Amino acid sequence: MTSKKSIHLKPFKKEHVVLLQTWADTEEELVQFAGPVFKFPLTEEQVAHYLEDQNRAVFLVEEAQNKVAIGMGEIFIVNAETRRLCRITVGNKQYRGKGFGQAIITTLLEKSFSDKAVNTVELNVFEFNTTAIKCYTACGFTITPNNIRIIDVNTQKWNLLNMKISREKYFFEA
Repeated sequence: MTSKKSIHLKPFKKEHVVLLQTWADTEEELVQFAGPVFKFPLTEEQVAHYLEDQNRAVFLVEEAQNKVAIGMGEIFIVNAETRRLCRITVGNKQYRGKGFGQAIITTLLEKSFSDKAVNTVELNVFEFNTTAIKCYTACGFTITPNNIRIIDVNTQKWNLLNMKISREKYFFEA
């Protein structure tokens, strides 16, 4: 799979918390993109603690031509054969709806499957986030049936779907 948008991944640092705070400036936005990992309001201490986890490869995403920070993404090591893409956002609203989400997913998939032991990459997405689901589906992910969790956010209950793509599908059906 190739993407028409050019991006660069850089290591995400605790100093980038300022970007996250502007990209997710409500509790609902923070939960939608980060799940229960962070608490609102987001602080540098939370991000520093989060970045200490050796199973996380966390990236700041830059648009390649202008070198503008547009989002973030994470590859989490579930086990030797499985990776999970997490905390994916095109946070800079000027870059939404322009194909950068697919560029981020494609790049994270390439990094994940570069480890020959990895057979599956998965992610979780809230059921109401139809834009993200369309992006993930366009990148080859399919919804895992019967793997729905419910997350409480304020007074609401949000359905969390699991989506997966296999190495075989990524390389042979793309």
